[in-house]
Amino acid sequence: MLTNLPLSSTGNRLGGNHMENRDISQTLYEQNPEYRSLLEEHRSLETRLTELTSRIYLSDREQIEEVTLKKKKLALKDRMQELVRKHDR
Repeated sequence: MLTNLPLSSTGNRLGGNHMENRDISQTLYEQNPEYRSLLEEHRSLETRLTELTSRIYLSDREQIEEVTLKKKKLALKDRMQELVRKHDR
């Protein structure tokens, strides 16, 4: 069961109607290898970001890593949203 979908900037899971998108996301996770891979990578990046943000101090390298991970995570979320929109047509 899919329980940890990324939030959109509005706080909804992948934007739009929460329940409808959740159903679409669940279907895509089960049936679309690209979507599943994107979501798993998104979760992996989130885990690493949580590790970094729990630290009191970040080295220069870690600060750069944090920014890079946030950008990658956003790109993954954008692609997942695109797949949801295409599936919803």
